[in-house]
Amino acid sequence: MRAEEMQKIHKELEEHQKMRIAAKDYNAWSNYVQQEYSQAENEIVKKSEAMSRQVGGDHYKKKSCQPWDVVDAGPHAQAIGFYRWNSLKYIMRAGDKGPAREDYEKAIHYLEKLLEIL
Repeated sequence: MRAEEMQKIHKELEEHQKMRIAAKDYNAWSNYVQQEYSQAENEIVKKSEAMSRQVGGDHYKKKSCQPWDVVDAGPHAQAIGFYRWNSLKYIMRAGDKGPAREDYEKAIHYLEKLLEIL
């Protein structure tokens, strides 16, 4: 073989080796992403505990998209404010529109949701 052909083969081998390393790195990255996604998915399942029930009826649970879904899709600071404000609202109006106990339970429900997003 001529020297030029040998150099060409050597370069091709180097490129092949680089591609193997790149594939190895990609596989490591892909595994990392899958683990992170799985962990995030598990946290979402944990966080849905407050959404699994409703205090005072079932009018929200009948909806395919609950108001909490919309709140959680927005800015995090606004979601925190929303859940804090609603818990305060139910505490301050306890007993005005129905049984006080139900209003306190709703306030607790909003605080549970708040704790889930912190």
